[in-house]
Amino acid sequence: SGQADSISGIIAPDDYTLVVVIDEPKSYFIYKLTYPTAYVVDIKQANNDNWWHSGVNGTGPFKLKTWQPGNRLELERNTSYHGDVARLDGVVYHLWAGRVMDMYEKGEIDIAHVGAAYIDKVRDERNIFFNDLVEVPALTLMYLGFDFAAPPFDDPLVRLAFAMALDKEKIVKLVFKDTARQADGVLPPGIPGYNDSIEGVAFDPGRALALIAESGYGSVENLPPVTLTTGGYGGYISTELEAVVYQWREILGVDVTVRQLDPSEFYYNLINEKDELFYYGWAADYPHPQNFLEILFGAASPNNTGEYFNSSFEDIIYRAAREDDPQTSFELYRYAEQVLLDDIALIPLLFGIDQVLVKPYVHGYQAGPAGTVPLNKIWLDR
Repeated sequence: SGQADSISGIIAPDDYTLVVVIDEPKSYFIYKLTYPTAYVVDIKQANNDNWWHSGVNGTGPFKLKTWQPGNRLELERNTSYHGDVARLDGVVYHLWAGRVMDMYEKGEIDIAHVGAAYIDKVRDERNIFFNDLVEVPALTLMYLGFDFAAPPFDDPLVRLAFAMALDKEKIVKLVFKDTARQADGVLPPGIPGYNDSIEGVAFDPGRALALIAESGYGSVENLPPVTLTTGGYGGYISTELEAVVYQWREILGVDVTVRQLDPSEFYYNLINEKDELFYYGWAADYPHPQNFLEILFGAASPNNTGEYFNSSFEDIIYRAAREDDPQTSFELYRYAEQVLLDDIALIPLLFGIDQVLVKPYVHGYQAGPAGTVPLNKIWLDR
């Protein structure tokens, strides 16, 4: 903001070297440098208030040619790129330009993301686009969180009951049409440290009712009113939340009220605005388990919306962050993840999967789990 002459811990000894001194060893630090907010920007460019609209400088395989916010973003090949120079002359992103599937069918675009509304059509072997479909796991998590300080979810048996009363497999199949993956843990597939044998909570309606009876409330009738906070407008709630609320009503006999916050304010005010439950989503900023486990559930994290705290969990993530050996660090993070699940710190709902249509003449398209595509690897043959 121009209010300081220097920043402690950051040194540029010459034009090609940046030295960053951190307070103590952190196994995830190098991963954080992959996030765009860590990128180095040329001071000549940054001095312009609208520098991100300008194609003056850059180190990637493409540079900005034109940007019309809400309409069109156009890139052109950077012939000075230090790596493999792009084979494409440029790339055009159409922003809010129309119905994506219509544009793809008309040949107006070469790559298109497919939503659940069209997935049955695309997956039909008789469809001309059947072989165009590419599915890539996304580093995203949707989950239901609790206010641990307020009844009834200050009682772990009630939290477990609500978790056991959800048939997540049915929700993924019927609501998302298998365009997402059932989540039993916190870390999504594709992230370092992912554990495919995690012990989650199984769907068990009978046991869920028994847990309410075993809790301090004794029966469903004694539970206080339960409200779930989500983002949205005008009373419309997502189909998956409709399914969640319906299952709790049918299995537990609990009517959960849904309260909406303005989406633009939801993430910034949820920690103070949350009700007994909240519906939350997270996408990896950088591909490391710390970005999910510590950022979402660490005691000092502003994203710890449910204000969860477990001293054992804190100790494990502290040791994992400072462990030099990557495999040992990931094992510690797996242990920390299991602690969260044993505490019923959340109800994991689903992991994302990106469905993308790619024209047959587009070669070299390789989407990573973080959603990035190395555009310099793509070429066209038509």
